[in-house]
This record gives sequence, structure tokens and C-alpha cells, in this order.
Amino acid sequence: MSRQRRLSSAILITIFFLCNYTYLMKSFTSVEFGVDLSILPSLLKTTTTKTTTKTIATDYHYSRNTNIRNETTSSEEAISTSNILQEKFLGNKSSSSRVGFHIFRRPEVTDSIIILGERHSGTTFFTKYLQDCFPNVTVKDTLINNKHWLQPDPERVEYLLNVVNSESEADDETELSSWREIVKNGISNKNQKSNHLRKYYFENSLVIALLRNPYDWVEAMRRKPWHWPEHISLFPLPAQNSSIKLQNIGSGGSSIQKSFVGHTLLDWKEFVDRPLYLRGYDEKQDDTRRVCQKGYPPNTTSPCQRNARYAPNQLKVIPEIFLRHLQFGMNDPIYEKNQDGEPFQNLLQLRAMKLKNLLSIPERWELAGIGFIQYDNLLGDRLKSLVEQIGRIIGIVDECRVLPHFEKKPYNISVEFTDWITKSAQWDTEKLIGYHPFV
Repeated sequence: MSRQRRLSSAILITIFFLCNYTYLMKSFTSVEFGVDLSILPSLLKTTTTKTTTKTIATDYHYSRNTNIRNETTSSEEAISTSNILQEKFLGNKSSSSRVGFHIFRRPEVTDSIIILGERHSGTTFFTKYLQDCFPNVTVKDTLINNKHWLQPDPERVEYLLNVVNSESEADDETELSSWREIVKNGISNKNQKSNHLRKYYFENSLVIALLRNPYDWVEAMRRKPWHWPEHISLFPLPAQNSSIKLQNIGSGGSSIQKSFVGHTLLDWKEFVDRPLYLRGYDEKQDDTRRVCQKGYPPNTTSPCQRNARYAPNQLKVIPEIFLRHLQFGMNDPIYEKNQDGEPFQNLLQLRAMKLKNLLSIPERWELAGIGFIQYDNLLGDRLKSLVEQIGRIIGIVDECRVLPHFEKKPYNISVEFTDWITKSAQWDTEKLIGYHPFV
């Protein structure tokens, strides 16, 4: 073929491609994920196609960014090239639901899957299940703090490291390991600006925030108010009525826990009216502390200092050795306060603050992606579909074992209780995670 004919053929192929670009893009787009394939490197303007999966009634957004930050890229260049999709996500200030997966970049290897969420959102089950499904991927339930608690900013992490290195205020060394590791790896390179590097620590991580509707969540907290000893009635049991629990301690071992403590649930009215702080705790003793438990700032938790051996007054007749395993973590209390350092008026105000904290994680940390997933997607056949989607995101086929079909019906709560939740919930925040008032 002559040079002129080859040139003509190339021109015709180029014209055909440009004329049929839209059709080709649709042909290469995953119907289930709404994937945008950036075929031409020059096309940095990527868009997402919203679609609804067959088994999960939520929108899943997926996009690919061709310019991924690497170690040879300066931090300023990285911000301008690798965050296009993340900035687009953050730029969406509408009140539309954020439910679904939002993938900002595709790393060659996903470092970790991080499961976060409030108590009673399925985090314990889902973390363990994904560990079985993806044995070669690190699946954990800690970003900076453990899954249930507020996640701090990168600047806060550096401050926390300075505090724990300069004085012995650490209540739990295991809680500080992630702070040290992040700052050590994030700001050790003196050739680049540390304030840019810190936020990239999780750039190859997929964060999944599990969410539950406010009606079932409040009732679940009433039934098992984890770490809230003021919101359940605890009392000593006679020896003949004590209960025995077999506790798995790992490596095939187990221990027997004998409980001399009984409990009864509070009526819903009393439960929601109980103050959200630890009564009888002298907060003046914390005036000189620079950090509270779990890295919280001073005057933002009650109690400030962790007390993993706490026991309510009514249980102090029982020897301390028998109070190590109180129900629902009651011997490790923590009540979070509002931004003014005051107790929340009710638990739905606390919930709204923590939801906003989860929603803002992409504003503070660079991520491979984040998913806001409703609790119902862990049930029935939807679980299999969800895990398959995670596998496609990280590029790994899951090895999940088949679980018995499991459905969980909504709690049957009274009309009055339902009305209270409807009136007390902050629906501007709830609708961002796909929840609306019962009609």
C-alpha cells in the first residue's frame, strides 16, 4: 500500500471514530456501574452516567481518571491532575442523595477497604465478611479512629502525634498507631510540602460507610446502647442467676466469661429523654488535658479520659474482677458532645453530626473512592450483588462463601415513638444518604 493510501485510510478511520464517538462510549460503558472510559488521554473532562442496579435500589457512580498521581509528580501537579473527579464530587452542593459508590481514581493495587459506620449499621458483620471474600486485600474498620467515631482532619492527626509524643496522655496505645504511621509516612519526605502529602495517605483506599434508617437505628440503640451506661438499667445478679458467655479470643482459643450483671431496657420515652453525658463525672479534672479519648479535642467527650474499667454505682457491690465484660461495652463509656462542648439534646442530633463527618471525608482526605451504602444492601440477594460490585471496583474476583438467605424486618415501634423520630431527625442531612420521613 502506497504512503498516500495509508494516509488516506488513517484519515478515514479518524473521521469515523470522531463521528461515532458517543455511540462507542455507550458501547464500552458498563450498564451496572455507569463507567466512563477515558479512551483519549487528552479528554480529561470525564462525566458519570447514573444508572440503577437491578438488585440494589441506589445509584452507583463510577469514573476513571487517566492521570493518576505517582511518586515522581510534585504535590502541586498531583492536586491539579489526580483530583478532577473528587473535586467534581465535592463541587456538587445539591441536596441529592450521595448513596452509592463514587470512584475518583483506579490505583494499580487497592491498599485497603475501610468500613465505617455508626453502631448497629452492620459494620462488624460486613468487615469480617469482606475479609473472607478478599483474603489478599486488607479489610479493616479504622480510618484514623475506629469505625464508630468521628474521623479527624489531616492537620488534627499531626497535632495528635505531637501530643502523644510529648506527654503520656495516651489512654490506649493501639488507638495511636494509625496517627503515628500516617504522619511518619505522610510528612517524612522533606522534598515535598507536608501539608499536601498528609491527605494522600489513603489515596489507594476504598472507604465504605454503612448507613441505617433513623427509625430502626434509634430503636436498635435503645435495645443495645453500646458505650452508653446511662441509657440502660443495669443491676447485680445473684450468683445462681449469673450467665456464662463463651468468648472467642482468636487462634482457635476461647475464654469463659461469667456475668453477674443483669439489665432491662428503658421505655422509649425515658431512653430519648436521658441526658447524653456520664453523670457523676467530674469534668474539671480534664481542664489541663490536650486530648481526650480517641483523639477528640478537650471538652468534646464525656468522660474525656478513657476508663475501660468503669462501673456504675449500682454495680460496685460486685468485685471488680467480675465487671470486666459488661453488656454492650458499658465499662468503656463515651458520650460525644456538640461543637459548643455541650451534650446533644437527643441522639438524632448526634447522628446528624456524625453523618456529616462521614460525608465530608472526601473533602479532607484523598481517596481511591468512597461508598455510602444503606444497611438493606447487606440483606438477602443484595449482599451478593454488593460484594460483586466491590470486586469489580478493586479488580479482584471475590471468594465469598455462600451464606443462608437472611432478611431483617423493620422494628415494630409505636406510633408515638415513630412520630418523635420523624419530628427529631434532621432530614436535610438524612436525605443526603437516601432516607426520608415515614408518611
